Amino acid sequence: TEGPTLTDSRNLLDSVDVRELLIRYARWTASLTASSVDSANDGLEQTLAMFADNVRSEIFRIEKVDRPPARITLEENRRLYKRASDLLIDALPHGTGEGEPSDSVYVQYCPMAFGDRGARWLSFEQKILNPYFGDAMLRCGETVELVTFGSSR
Repeated sequence: TEGPTLTDSRNLLDSVDVRELLIRYARWTASLTASSVDSANDGLEQTLAMFADNVRSEIFRIEKVDRPPARITLEENRRLYKRASDLLIDALPHGTGEGEPSDSVYVQYCPMAFGDRGARWLSFEQKILNPYFGDAMLRCGETVELVTFGSSR
């Protein structure tokens, strides 16, 4: 088998250092929040480097992005970020809530992203800093869940 796929994200994090992945993801989020295209493209590259090759390729194919990360627009980057966010949220083992605070992340949601289709993301803090709109709508969104993943690993 080729490893995890986008349709079955349960095994996506099996051979990944989850904390390192989330640290990279948090940097990517901060870059998108600041609408910094160069930093966001670096964050994209650093974060997706932790995924299996077939998962990375599939993310780009589904979002119809065929350029190298250094040449991706902010809008394309945000589409790739949404896809990666959904994968991570679905793949994180949702524990019992008994883990350490450092083993918890917030799932946040903006109902207006992507033409009112909405989009989720992960954050280490409850304060909303929207990566899909940056300064334009920095506080748009809500916290919808606290995921504690350390207790089930």
